[in-house]
Amino acid sequence: MYNQNQIQVQTLLDLIGNTPLIEIKKVWFKSGVRILAKLEAFNPGGSIKDRAALAMVEAAESSGLITSDKVIIEATSGNTGIGLAMVCAVKGYRLMLIMPESASEERKRILQAYGAKLVLTPAHLGTDGAIEEAYRLAREYPNKYILMDQYNNQACVEAHYKHTGSEIWQQTGGKITHFVGCLGTSGTVMGVTKYLKEVDSQIKCIAVEPGLRHKIQGLKNMQESYPPGIYNPDLVDEILRVEDEEAFELCRRLAREEGLLVGMSSGAALAGAIKVAKRIENGIIVTIFPDSGERYLSTSLFLSPEKRGIEFVGLDGKKVLLCPQDNAFNFFTFGPTLDDLKNLSAWRRIVFLEVLARYFQHIGIESIVIVGISDFDDRTLNYCRLKKVSREDLIRESKKELAKVCQKFGLQKIEFAFFSERIEIALEICTDLLTKGKAYEKLRSVYFDVRRQDNYGYLGLKDIQLRPKQDIIKGRYLKDNPEDFTLLKRASLQDLKEGEVLNTKWGKVRPSWYLQQASILSSLQKPVQMVVAGEGQVFPHLDNLISLLKNKNKELPKAWGVVLGVKDEVDLDIFSLSEDKLKVLKGWLVSSSIQKRQKLTLESLKMWQKNYQKISDLWFKLNVLPFKDGDLCSEIEGLILKIKGDLRQLFESGFKIHLFWSNLFNFIKQVNYILNNNQLTKEDVSSIKNILQELNKIFDLFEEERISFDDNPPEKIKELLLERKQARVNKNFALSDKLREKIEDFGYKVVDMGTETVVLLHRKKNGLNE
Repeated sequence: MYNQNQIQVQTLLDLIGNTPLIEIKKVWFKSGVRILAKLEAFNPGGSIKDRAALAMVEAAESSGLITSDKVIIEATSGNTGIGLAMVCAVKGYRLMLIMPESASEERKRILQAYGAKLVLTPAHLGTDGAIEEAYRLAREYPNKYILMDQYNNQACVEAHYKHTGSEIWQQTGGKITHFVGCLGTSGTVMGVTKYLKEVDSQIKCIAVEPGLRHKIQGLKNMQESYPPGIYNPDLVDEILRVEDEEAFELCRRLAREEGLLVGMSSGAALAGAIKVAKRIENGIIVTIFPDSGERYLSTSLFLSPEKRGIEFVGLDGKKVLLCPQDNAFNFFTFGPTLDDLKNLSAWRRIVFLEVLARYFQHIGIESIVIVGISDFDDRTLNYCRLKKVSREDLIRESKKELAKVCQKFGLQKIEFAFFSERIEIALEICTDLLTKGKAYEKLRSVYFDVRRQDNYGYLGLKDIQLRPKQDIIKGRYLKDNPEDFTLLKRASLQDLKEGEVLNTKWGKVRPSWYLQQASILSSLQKPVQMVVAGEGQVFPHLDNLISLLKNKNKELPKAWGVVLGVKDEVDLDIFSLSEDKLKVLKGWLVSSSIQKRQKLTLESLKMWQKNYQKISDLWFKLNVLPFKDGDLCSEIEGLILKIKGDLRQLFESGFKIHLFWSNLFNFIKQVNYILNNNQLTKEDVSSIKNILQELNKIFDLFEEERISFDDNPPEKIKELLLERKQARVNKNFALSDKLREKIEDFGYKVVDMGTETVVLLHRKKNGLNE
């Protein structure tokens, strides 16, 4: 190991170890408590894994396992591989590393530069797939390969017992009170803890692990991965869990505020150290920063959440990275027609996008959903004639109805944009296109010449010749080319009679749907990152829209998507539904993949009502039941970290909202199990309520008003409760559900506790209470 007093060393390997400690003073400060970080990037290979690599190779040499005809192999795509490659290069050994094909190119090039041979395993199998392949090779070809097996190699523990632990003790003058280290192979934590406990059993040794489905490279959650053979959880005093974003943000702050460019696991280590620091009054906490941040520059680590972007596969089949602009991420979709405001396919798009907007708001990014309403089309005018109302009156009433539905739906991030308020923009677009020669006027109608538009049809069909032919109505349209689309069409006699026309220099006309929606989008002051259409609005609708926006020199949205429609088998008038029923419908609308059509039935709504019942029941229990004192238990902490990780992963990997529900209901099931066994503490309940409130802000799951007991409900309610209790005893759950609904119609909430206890809660004045 390297001695800092040495002027010259024999080999590069002599520089491994004796890395410096540095105090963290700006990212965290508390009088009486110091956090010291050991900077392992000072090792010649750039990470703490140099220590383990050297120890494993030297242990194999000492035991005579390494021979000239054997190849050293190991499963790693990270720092261990780089450490081994460096050690083998110095010592002259051949090395083969097995890693997932998804490993970063920079890592692969570093390893190849050291002379290592790489074997790639399927990406979807992750590191476990590489480990399995390494074990197979070592098992089937024992005379050819020698496996280092860092996960089971005691030399990894000994390296930190003999050196890292000893260094920490000496560097702090024996004054260390707490050690905090992250779990990967666990060699560092096991070795350092073993040493420190031997020299002073009062030193608290705390391990840090990430949540489930984490993205912190180099770390392991021991519940979802193969636990290393060298890992002994009983050796440490405590295991803390940290969230991905908590660790990543600390990495960014360390770079900005302390000048320390460190890797992902360093942020996790500091997060754990800060958790410990917050609860003690005096002490010296030592943690380890395993590597440098330079190896993570190709990742999104050093990008703030608003700049990291979200991957989305658009209609053209290409993957795009969607990033907010000016800390805003806005959506646009086409609204329902004024003759069919209750169209569920349109509301499915609106509700889906509103949930996305709420998520962005949740992570600190402004977001709205702009809904374009075409109010000068044939359907609108025909509806006006049917109802014998003017178009202006219909628009005015439609605005009221839309606002009312949004309020009852609980939609807070919606803005409706009507074409009639943007007529001048439509005329400007037509004038500009005619001036450029990209549109032409014929018989008092104006058409867009698609042959003058590069790459027309790329969202629909690549080959314009393969597109379905548009019908030409004899005597009404005489286009130069049947593929051209209408911008302004000549008014009919009925239009002229009613005065529902635009007076233009080309004659009395009416705007097409395409021109109306393009005018709305062109008029927006806020940038739109994503446009979402219905399944019948892709071709030619979006391609025509893109053509008009391009010629307006309007910056195009980065992504174009589609949400399939709803087949309505229930005669459902959303304008007459109560808020509770609309909340159920709202949840159902985002319960399936947007790439699948939804089939609305009474059974599907009843099922979703029961799902919501589970959520609200848990919320009520958490608010009214007594709980014991105590700290947050690790199981609840793990469940909360997992649900947060699931939420982030599914939203930020293509807006896969529908996959989140099973995770949420599994979370509720597990919490209920712990609750029903009387194992929840007040701290557990507080943390569970916090995460439920976070989710409620995104999904609008339940009412958050505080609930209280009603010790003496009316006689009618008591009778219904007795009848329901008997139904449950008889296992007549259908009757039990009907009686529950009947009780709730009177303003009471029934919450079942196991098989016996029924808690009666008074919610609001209603029915018998008035």
